[in-house]
Order: sequence, then structure tokens, then C-alpha cells
Amino acid sequence: MSPCKILVSSLMILLYVVPCCVINLVWAEEAYDYYSELLRKALVEQVLDRAGHVRLLWPNVGWYPPGPQFQPISGLCEEGAIPFLIQVLRDGPSWSDEELPAGKGDFYRYLGRCSAALSLGSSRDSRAFVPLLAVLMDNNIRPFINPYNPKDLYDLRAYTAYALGLLGDQKAVSYLEEALRKQGHMECIYALARLRAVQAVPTIISVALERYLFDNMGLALEINQCLEYILRVDFELKWDKNIYWVEEFPEVRGPAGSPWIYQALWQHWLKAGHRDAKEQFDRYYPQWKAALEKGLETQSVYLEKMTGGGVAALPFMIEEIQKGDANLVPVVAELTKGVGTDLRSTATRAECLNWWKANSQHWLIKFESKGDEGKEKTQGQPDPN
Repeated sequence: MSPCKILVSSLMILLYVVPCCVINLVWAEEAYDYYSELLRKALVEQVLDRAGHVRLLWPNVGWYPPGPQFQPISGLCEEGAIPFLIQVLRDGPSWSDEELPAGKGDFYRYLGRCSAALSLGSSRDSRAFVPLLAVLMDNNIRPFINPYNPKDLYDLRAYTAYALGLLGDQKAVSYLEEALRKQGHMECIYALARLRAVQAVPTIISVALERYLFDNMGLALEINQCLEYILRVDFELKWDKNIYWVEEFPEVRGPAGSPWIYQALWQHWLKAGHRDAKEQFDRYYPQWKAALEKGLETQSVYLEKMTGGGVAALPFMIEEIQKGDANLVPVVAELTKGVGTDLRSTATRAECLNWWKANSQHWLIKFESKGDEGKEKTQGQPDPN
């Protein structure tokens, strides 16, 4: 190609690329302004509650998943908003003091970062993982005191922890465990519950004990709900006069109206959960199997009792599947659904065993072993071969 043609081609490329770059820059700026105004209005125009609180998370009207709920801001859930939300999370919004309530500009800009974190989590977009993780692990970030109520604190890292639960990426589990140990935020527990992080259960119990979270009835109830949700168990409290006890563990007793019962329950479960799950499975599995073969309605009753130990019963089910019982495959699928590596209820025995071989580490629990001070014992894993 002659030098003249090369020059002409280069000029034509420039004439095409430069306008496109300018258009993209203008569009990006307009998009930023659009999303920025959506976020600002959602925060500034929100009516404060009686405690002077700007709500970012709302009470849970149901039970599952446990913990507060986030109501996404309309227009900030779309894919095009992700770069804007990442920038706000990292640097804060570019709102001037004139656009915000007098004397409270820094507060609302901080809220903007918290809301951006939650919106990113709600998006379930993979681009959000690294920016959220960076904020969670940033020790320089401090809580912000609510100027409307000095007793009220907003913590960006707590909201970011919750956002990682919303995002649903299992790679966040170990980081959330670390944050829970260091920061003690309930939002870390909510996030681990959403991720059904079975391997984090001992950490949740340990931190709750160390930080006296079980001393507060409200927190004790929520921690109990999170643990039951993760493990797929449903322990029932009974009471008589002034005494509470747990139906599944009659030896666990405490004064009525005291959150101590939940502390005692989970301390006991951490030591005896494996044993109790095995006892329940061994007792009711033959009855369930016989009722299933005969088509009896009682099979559902035996199934509920057989799986009363929840996730802790999985290794015993896998052992029977290895022996040839394909009827347990849908039961395993039901107990383990909701973590992104779901087993199909219609899977074959071979497919189920291969799935277990690849994913068992997510479902095996580190129970406290008897007689070993401070040591933990991982729940036994059947030979997948």
C-alpha cells in the first residue's frame, strides 16, 4: 500500500474513532448523571422513621432467607448501572452540599456508598464481587454517626458484607468468616446464611458466644433462624411453667423468656449434632424405605424424622446411595439446593456420587470432637468410589 493510501486510511479511521469516543464520553457522563439523580432522590426524599433512621434494609416479612431485606431502587438494577455503582462504592457520589439537606452532606454521601454496595449485591453481577470485597477488607473505613440520631451508626463494611450475601458468590464465604471474626457484624451472619455456608457454622456459633450475641433475645432469635436455615433443621422449643427445653435435645433446658436456651442449644449441637443426626437417620431410614416401597402415606412422616438432623445427615444418605438406594437422591437434592451447584432431583446414583465427590467439602461440618481440647473433627465422608 502506498504512503498516500496509508495516510488516507489513517485519517478515515481517526474521523470514525474520535467522534465515537466523544459520543461515548458524553453518553457515559449523561448516564452517570441519570443514575446519580436516581440514587440521590431515593435517599434524600425518604421519610425518616421516629428514630431518625434512613432505612437501607427493611424488616423481613417472612422467614426465608432470614435477616433484613433490601428493596432495590428502581432503575439502579439494570446492567448499565453497574459501572456507576462501582464508582460510587469506591469514591462516593459527586453530590454537592447544595443538593443535600443542610449540614448533612457528608452523611448522605456516605449513605450513597452504602446503598451502592447493596444495589451491587442485588444485581448479582459478577463485576461487583471484587469491588465489594475490597471495601469489606478495607480497615480504614469507619462507621458514620447519624446526625439525626447520634446513637445510630451506619457501617459501610457491614452493608458490604450483606451485599456479598445478596450477590451469591460462594468465593465470599472465607472472607465473610474473617470479617465476622474481626468485626462481629450481624450482617456477616445474614450473608453467610444466604450463601448457606455450612462450613462457616462453627465460626458463627463461636463468634456469637465470644461477643455475647446470645445475651440479646432479638439477636439470639435471628442467629438461631440463620443457623436453622443453613443446616435445614427446625428445632422446636417447649415450655412448662418457667422452663424452656428443646424437644430434639431434652437435656438442653433453660429459664423461660431467656435467650440462654439458644446458646445452650447450639453449644450442644456443635458437640452432639453429628451423633444425633446419625441416630435419627438410623432409626427412621428403614421405616421410610419400607413405607416408600409399599406406597404408604406414612412415608412423609418418616422422611421428616429421618432428615431431622438436616445437612448433618448427608454422609449417612450418601453411604446408602453407594449401597444402591437411588430413592435417596431426591432427598439429598432437596437438602442441598440453593448454593449454585445444585444436584438435580432426577440425577442418577452415579451422577449423585460424582456431585458429592466434587462438592462434599461445602457440606461437611467441623463438629467438636470429644476429649480433644480445642480440637475439631470434620464430619466423616464416605468413600465416593
